[in-house]
Amino acid sequence: MLNLNLRLRSSSWLRWLKVLFQNRRRVPSDFLELKYNLIRTLIREIYGQQPLDQVLSKAAQQVCEILQADRVLIYKLGESGHGQVVAEAVGSSITPLLGQVFVDECLQGDYLQKFERHYVKGTKDVEVEGYLPCYLQLLRTQAIQSNLLGAIWSQDHLWGLLFVQHCQGSHAWTSLEEDLVRELLDPLGLAIQQAEDVQKLDQSQQKLAGILSNASAAIVSFRVKASLNQKEYDYFSDGCTTVFGFSPEEFKATPDLWEFRILQQDLEVVRSQLEEIIFQGGELTFRYRFLHKDGTLHWISDSISSYWNREQQCWQVTNVAYDITEQKQLEIALQQSEQRLQNLIDRAGAAITGFRVSAQGTYQYDYLSAGCERVFGYKAEEMLSDQDLWWTGVHPDDQPHLPRPGIYTSAQPMLQEYRFFAKDGSLRWIANSFSTQADPRTGGWVATAVDIDITDRKLAELQLLEREEQLRASLREKDVLLQEVHHRVKNNLQVISSLMRLQSRTLSEPSARQAFRECQYRIQSIALIHEQLYSEHQLALIDLARYVPRLAHDIYCTLVTDANRIRLGVEADSIELNLDQAIACGLILNELITNACKHAFPQQSQGFIRVACLQRSGQASLCVSDDGVGLPTTNLRQINPESLGLSLVCDLCSKIKGMVSVNLTHGTEICITWPIAPISDPPQ
Repeated sequence: MLNLNLRLRSSSWLRWLKVLFQNRRRVPSDFLELKYNLIRTLIREIYGQQPLDQVLSKAAQQVCEILQADRVLIYKLGESGHGQVVAEAVGSSITPLLGQVFVDECLQGDYLQKFERHYVKGTKDVEVEGYLPCYLQLLRTQAIQSNLLGAIWSQDHLWGLLFVQHCQGSHAWTSLEEDLVRELLDPLGLAIQQAEDVQKLDQSQQKLAGILSNASAAIVSFRVKASLNQKEYDYFSDGCTTVFGFSPEEFKATPDLWEFRILQQDLEVVRSQLEEIIFQGGELTFRYRFLHKDGTLHWISDSISSYWNREQQCWQVTNVAYDITEQKQLEIALQQSEQRLQNLIDRAGAAITGFRVSAQGTYQYDYLSAGCERVFGYKAEEMLSDQDLWWTGVHPDDQPHLPRPGIYTSAQPMLQEYRFFAKDGSLRWIANSFSTQADPRTGGWVATAVDIDITDRKLAELQLLEREEQLRASLREKDVLLQEVHHRVKNNLQVISSLMRLQSRTLSEPSARQAFRECQYRIQSIALIHEQLYSEHQLALIDLARYVPRLAHDIYCTLVTDANRIRLGVEADSIELNLDQAIACGLILNELITNACKHAFPQQSQGFIRVACLQRSGQASLCVSDDGVGLPTTNLRQINPESLGLSLVCDLCSKIKGMVSVNLTHGTEICITWPIAPISDPPQ
């Protein structure tokens, strides 16, 4: 019993190491800490051989808390679609299902074949997923809207399913949540496998105890004088039939039958041990393989005791044999499992270290994996022989931040990165996970450290940072160049406007001078855009909330000499346009305000001009209205065919894919409406 328990605990410990450091990913640190705390807690429960229902219940509760689910349950599959909820964690308003048995016609036959090892499936909305009707009806019965499912395997069979569910709304499962469930499947399977192994072991030992209590062991008594070839049998128990398959009568009829059926590879060892113990007296227990009468090979545990019978002048020997085939098969299976796990750990890229810290602060290594050589460059034997080898290899600048063995005795796990001088002299970056657990038996601590070589990742990060800095510098240079371009364009447009003003003074024809002034206004509206671009941080977008009021007041002040006769009101939302759209809007606004100031209030009449630039449902609108005499028609192109102004409004409106509407009910209102392009669109 003790031997098997030790093997079982060793197997659980090795598997814990595998689970703890398998599939590490770079994810947000808070979620990583929660996930690995959950895995450590689960593995600690398994390592402590806690009851299976306690392990499963605690895992369900912690998953429910981390993922903030309404229900987390573990469902054990039975036969013919039957199953039972064996562990559950639910929210305050959710009906518990723990202990209930369900009959699901879908969870049987070929449907279960898709639940392979590590299978995880997240469903945002069960109503649109396309589930089979029988399974969908079962989900509806429990008011389940979102479902995350993981397949739990124990050894080579599908044991059950892990469900994470939302009942009060749909939920889009992230890859982090799916990875959490996926990485829990192996520890859960490990807990179940260990429970099954322990159950099998208990059953085997109960059977063995039953054999002893019922005297079903094969008990044989015989006498030996000069050699083993001169045996005289006194007694064969009925248990011989159970253990060896041969009846007592058959053994008596053929004295050499027992030795003849022992496997040839074991016979020489058995005879040597028999001669040693029989002719010296004492007791001895040994194992061998025996060919049963039914042709199968059985493992036998044989206990021999011998003493000298003075009356008969011979050695009196008692032989008690038990069939330990099942126990041996379990031992072999556990050994094979340990070996497979050890091979996986040896091939892993992590250096796994286990050691014990005494109450006085001294420490002693218990285990170092073969990965030490890949991570540190030193073999495990070298580090075991020199316990300070790891500490002396840590970069001096990183030593103050690391827990030195024998000093750090906190139950809180630590995650940190440090630099290490490998055996070949190279400097490597190492990611370390360090955790300790109090040992009440000694008053000390049991510690585990896992180190992974992340040098390549660190070098890539440094290269990426360097590249990002180069890109930032390049962007800063381009921003400066763009500002300079906009500044020079604005200055050039001002020069053109000034030249046109000077040229207009030389013209005697009023219409020609008027045409020059109108061109000046249009140029100034474009120059104002470039001025705003180089004076602000955004070099490709114009905010109409800043542009429209300034342009409107500039035009108004230029054309209106009596502010009491014609008043102006401006309202503008924050609408960001690219350069093409902004230029078109500026020219349209220039034409509409100019037209209103010149023609809406003849003969010194008074009035009000209103400019509104608003955003509604992805559409932008630019409206210029007045309470003057109004236009003769709603067709802007027919008002004055020889004038460029209102015709230009129609052309610019088409350029920005907008629509023109004219309302002559109270004065004149001209509105331009167009779709707002995405701000990422480059200027045409």
